[in-house]
Amino acid sequence: MTSIDLFIESIKSPATRVTYKQSLNQFREATGFKLTDNGKTKGKLLREKIIEYVIQLKKSGASYSRINVIVSAMQAYCDAYDIDVNFDKVRRYMPEHVRKVKDRAYTKEEIRTLLEAANTRVRMLILLFVSTGMREGAVPGLKLKHLTKMQDGCYKISLYDEDVSKQATVFTTTECSQAIHAYLKYREVEGEVLKPESPLIRKEFSWRDANKFEPVSRNTIARLIEEVVLRTGLRIKSGGKRQEVMLVHGLRKYYDTNLARANIKTLFIPILMGHSSPGLQSSYFRPTEEEIYTEYKKAADLLTISEEKHLRYEVEKLKTEVADVDLMKKNYLDMKLEIEKRDRQIQDLYEVLYQQGIIKKGPSANNQA
Repeated sequence: MTSIDLFIESIKSPATRVTYKQSLNQFREATGFKLTDNGKTKGKLLREKIIEYVIQLKKSGASYSRINVIVSAMQAYCDAYDIDVNFDKVRRYMPEHVRKVKDRAYTKEEIRTLLEAANTRVRMLILLFVSTGMREGAVPGLKLKHLTKMQDGCYKISLYDEDVSKQATVFTTTECSQAIHAYLKYREVEGEVLKPESPLIRKEFSWRDANKFEPVSRNTIARLIEEVVLRTGLRIKSGGKRQEVMLVHGLRKYYDTNLARANIKTLFIPILMGHSSPGLQSSYFRPTEEEIYTEYKKAADLLTISEEKHLRYEVEKLKTEVADVDLMKKNYLDMKLEIEKRDRQIQDLYEVLYQQGIIKKGPSANNQA
């Protein structure tokens, strides 16, 4: 096992493992520098090689983010093997962190377009990001045992269940819950026997392999979303250039934006974003699950993409308005009938008084005078 492999084994996050291993191998191949853990690596010499590589990347047009990942990987590696490298000096050679594109969230109309073009699995995946705001790195580890159905039919989902330091809870909208149910039903129809350990989202399969399941990888998630985005024309291939809407994170950003629009209490937003430790308040602010869900429901309509619920509301509203108009008409007719009845009573009284000689003319005669 190489020093890089041994270092990678010490990293907890699967996504970080992949990224750091790629970064370290890229550095080694580009510089020809042999990374070792036997004390022979000289910190000053390694620092110079890292700086040279940073300058090389900067001249080639590499972004700040890409260079920062590589430098962070090198710093973690050096820390693991007690290699003394002054990374403050290394970072002086990095490019300025300038955002060339101001990214935004997907709009509701754009998400609706994606859903119309997506199959059952991808539709559920998109709605999962939209209604929970979870990071794409959390999806591969989700199993059916992490889902708990609530009384109203929505799901509570436990994230990072195996890692206490990262554990968090998110909720789904009714729309997302229905999409989850449809996807799981499809898997059952294809012959899969669903179990608590079954992945929430699995790789594509045929009926022959229905019970040989594998969870989707993070790369597969990005590819599935990208295929739909490209097919709908919401994005064109840009050769790696940053785009206005980030492929997957743009869905999480939609969630975050609409939590704010729903006027959810500030202290609840980090919790609803799936942060395990919402700032300095985490040690003191411990709301109940019911309180968190109550806040979440404030945003449920904004996080629902289908127009069905909105149209149903409009129909009910129209029915109410029509009922109000009908009631007004009825009240008007009742009042008119009452006035006509009273007029007839007055006329009858005039006739009686006229016949008794108390008055000389009846009401109709008076009206003709």
